[in-house]
Amino acid sequence: MSVPRGGGRDRRPRPPRVRPLLPLLRSAAVVTTSTTAYFLLPLDSALDQHTVVVLALGMLGIGALLALQAVGIGALVHLLIIGGRLTAVFVAASPFVRTVVCAVAAGGCAALYAVATGRTPADVASSGQATLAGLAADPHAWGVGALVAVLLFKGAAYALCLGSLRGGLVFPALFLGAATGVLLAPLPGLGVIPGVAAGMAAASAAALRLPVSSVALVVLLLGNSETIPVVILAAVTAFATAELLPPGPPLTPRRPRGGARAA
Repeated sequence: MSVPRGGGRDRRPRPPRVRPLLPLLRSAAVVTTSTTAYFLLPLDSALDQHTVVVLALGMLGIGALLALQAVGIGALVHLLIIGGRLTAVFVAASPFVRTVVCAVAAGGCAALYAVATGRTPADVASSGQATLAGLAADPHAWGVGALVAVLLFKGAAYALCLGSLRGGLVFPALFLGAATGVLLAPLPGLGVIPGVAAGMAAASAAALRLPVSSVALVVLLLGNSETIPVVILAAVTAFATAELLPPGPPLTPRRPRGGARAA
């Protein structure tokens, strides 16, 4: 029996990481195509063929717009998680002192947000669960400047807390996705509800790397079954984007004081 070289390790090439994504991409394509056909088939008797083709192309354009939104949100959340990993590496050298530094920096992000927008610093300092409910109930109460500011300052505080204060992973990502969806809602054919649904699904899938669970979570939170195709498309696209991007620096374990003793 032959033993592979290199200390018994199997050096056979691994399959590419994109291969497990293919079933999810097929599922998203089937759902999107089925939904398009569901809405267009009743129009066949009332409209001519040219109008139906134009409507189908319009829906495909909206789908492409949602996919681009999901790619951007997935890349943004992935970068924030890499920032959290870098913060964890920074804190590992001196946990107490550098954790305090990160806590002060996160509090400074909340204070700067409050000064710049006139809104409460809880939008940045909290997990985002209560603020998410207010954003979904009245998205028009948030101006463009407030949405951009909350994305910048809460994103920075999110990365700092992930690597130092062990902040929560789910609801800050959901809130950032929802805020991005509201910010992009004025784009042609998008709207507030599809934008929020797509943003939350994309952010959750990119943060958790669990697209099916992210779809179930967003559908249960919104309670709107009509957005399920949009949610599936955004979750799969953001998941694929996060998986294809570089993973970032590894987390090195902290060395014990006094150095490692030889056995």
